[in-house]
Amino acid sequence: MTLRSAFLYGSIGALVLGKSFSVVIQAQATRLPDPATGHTGPYLFAPAISLHFNYITSWQGWLITAIYATAILCFVVWAALALRERFRRQG
Repeated sequence: MTLRSAFLYGSIGALVLGKSFSVVIQAQATRLPDPATGHTGPYLFAPAISLHFNYITSWQGWLITAIYATAILCFVVWAALALRERFRRQG
């Protein structure tokens, strides 16, 4: 496995992990309808309905942000390595 393919698989893996984590959060969401809109919790990506409408906890938000930031970083590194390899072949 080359370094370039490792970053490509890393970015794909991070995207899959991020979506899987989102599904886990949605599975924990409440089925009670939101009093303001009438939507249920999973539709709003809500772990619980509250008076302050905090539908996702802060640690869940930070974790999803870190996972997707890792995916973006791996993709950017993969693209840079691919361009570097392409220009080395031409030069």
